[in-house]
Amino acid sequence: MGRCHLFLHTFTISLLCLSVQIISCLADTCQDAEQEAIHKFYKGEISEPYSCVDKHGISHGEKCNKKCNAIMTYVGIYGCDPAFLDLQCPLRKQRKRRSSHSLESECNTQTTFCSPEYEYRTIDGSCNNMLNPLWGKSHRAQRRDLPNAYDDAKGSPRTIGCSGKLPSPRHISNIIHRADDNMVFDERLSYMMMQFGQFLAHDVVLTELIKRPDGENLQCCMDDRENPECFPINIPLDDPYFVPGGCMSFGRSLARRDCDDVRQQTNSQTSYIDLSMIYSETKEKSDSLRLFEGGKLKSVGNSKLAVDPKDELCELRQPQDIPHNYCTRSGDERVNEQPGLSSIHTILMREHNRLAEGLSAVNPHWEDERLYQEARKINIAQWQNIVYSEYLPLILGPLVMREYNLDIAHYGYKDTYSPLVDATISNSFAVAGLRFGHTLIHREVSMMANDGQEFDSRRRLHNLFFDPELYHTNDGYGLEQVLLWTSSTQCPFSDRHLEPAVQTLLFQDHNNDSMDLASLNVQRGRDHGIPGYNAFRKQCGLSDVTHFGTDYGGLVDHDPHIADLLSQVYSCPEDIDLFTGHLSERRAAGSILGPTGQCILAKQFKRLRDGDRFFFERRDSHQPWIGFTTAELMEIKRVKMSTLLCLNTSFESIQENVFLQRDVHTRFTKNNVRSCSTQFGINFNLWRDRFY
Repeated sequence: MGRCHLFLHTFTISLLCLSVQIISCLADTCQDAEQEAIHKFYKGEISEPYSCVDKHGISHGEKCNKKCNAIMTYVGIYGCDPAFLDLQCPLRKQRKRRSSHSLESECNTQTTFCSPEYEYRTIDGSCNNMLNPLWGKSHRAQRRDLPNAYDDAKGSPRTIGCSGKLPSPRHISNIIHRADDNMVFDERLSYMMMQFGQFLAHDVVLTELIKRPDGENLQCCMDDRENPECFPINIPLDDPYFVPGGCMSFGRSLARRDCDDVRQQTNSQTSYIDLSMIYSETKEKSDSLRLFEGGKLKSVGNSKLAVDPKDELCELRQPQDIPHNYCTRSGDERVNEQPGLSSIHTILMREHNRLAEGLSAVNPHWEDERLYQEARKINIAQWQNIVYSEYLPLILGPLVMREYNLDIAHYGYKDTYSPLVDATISNSFAVAGLRFGHTLIHREVSMMANDGQEFDSRRRLHNLFFDPELYHTNDGYGLEQVLLWTSSTQCPFSDRHLEPAVQTLLFQDHNNDSMDLASLNVQRGRDHGIPGYNAFRKQCGLSDVTHFGTDYGGLVDHDPHIADLLSQVYSCPEDIDLFTGHLSERRAAGSILGPTGQCILAKQFKRLRDGDRFFFERRDSHQPWIGFTTAELMEIKRVKMSTLLCLNTSFESIQENVFLQRDVHTRFTKNNVRSCSTQFGINFNLWRDRFY
């Protein structure tokens, strides 16, 4: 018969029975030889670099041809006639398209009027790019770096692999992402890396879920299990925590149809690094957060976040008691997710109000709107400076920062803007690339006094989700004490592991029902039709993965024992999900990511810089009013994250770089602890109106 295909049934059975041990005995039958050949191909022990075409002249993909040649050659070694085998490539099946609720269309003629004379960012991100005013705007479709991998190419989730169904995300999570009992910490980084990263992620992306008519999440294992927008996760029969053979609820992401009728997920935030998690992403929401007096944002007692009047954003254990116990409100609905996040929201809110007061002092004639916009402009500029000068270099490493020209200039301007660059957040960045921070999550939360001593027993993170108790404790100083602990304690090591607080006990409720963040991440990528890990390696110019070995043509950026684990859960390398594939890579030199993760993040942060007309280092000679003077710019570049913490808390001292542990040696010096009395913000006199 001699077709250049892999026999689907034998292929499936043999891959289900893959062993990490090497089979070295001679095969007794041709069928045994075929199974052994398939095993050896995916272990990287046999490989053929050329292609083959069957007798009918039908050419298949390169991967299929390599498998065909390798297996037929190997089988021939044992005296079996390859033509005896009915080899069939595992061609992707066409699934019956899942019907969906009516999605809005992204294909429209919506126009936005943009005034070239307006000197500030819009709240919703529109008009940043004057040629394409909707680029980067809130509530628009995310871009794709690669064509979708939907089962039907239109919107059905990616569920089919090279030998049938893809493995359960929970099975992948248990084998690849489950952490050991003992935490492993980074020798250099502080826990502020995680907290800052979560805050930054909430600035640039929010992928909302399709909800029930009453606004609640879909119950995809119960009442809504027949809803076509449900895509529940199957629990393995040997699961160590969840009910074996059970179900984990999963509702699909909010999406729109593009002009080709393809489902595209939306980003509710603006794509730009513009503190939209503080100021919000629509004018209506933004106005609701403003005091409309002195350019300030609303606060409680000038120190804590505004009140959520509906108490819908958190779970209070006691009745609302302002200012001692209430759900906080900010520009992003996730503000109460955990105490560290609420606390860092508060720092940037306080900084805005501090800037508004300082500007008002030197410009008493400025009205509320001018004070608000100028304070917001400076706050965003300081934020961008910290992202690109302190945070990103530790994530990507100095070599990648230079390769993508992401470094901040030591002095003066550095204008890399191009109106041809679309800063819109990419789907793969949002659903997988940026989620490396989930491996940095600590299983506990604590508080620290100014003497550097933890004064409260550590609390389990899974007991604190959406609970503001720690934020409000100690007469309102609890939020500062959480941040001091965050800046001082060690950061969990960036690897493939997620702590039990999120891998098993995520959002545990009063019924002890919980979720698994790793499973949700894998399933979310499939929901979005994100291609596999190998597709992104090729897009990044990295080597193609054709087998599960770690030598040439294999998982060259993975350690052998991790490659073995991947071979246990996936039938072939093409099936590896992007989230799992990039998180399980070895860390590159100077980075906390592997090469695929470095590439995905560097490309997006390059677009966020080069596609932002208001990026703080710009000096547009045609529109000089949107930037800063040289003197103003240098003041902004002096501001570090440690500066913001000192200026907006009661901290007595802190290390210069809060993303590194105290006294850790950096490239040129030691990360010394400095008194907050020596920390100063910008010189407001540089913003004084000259002719007033």
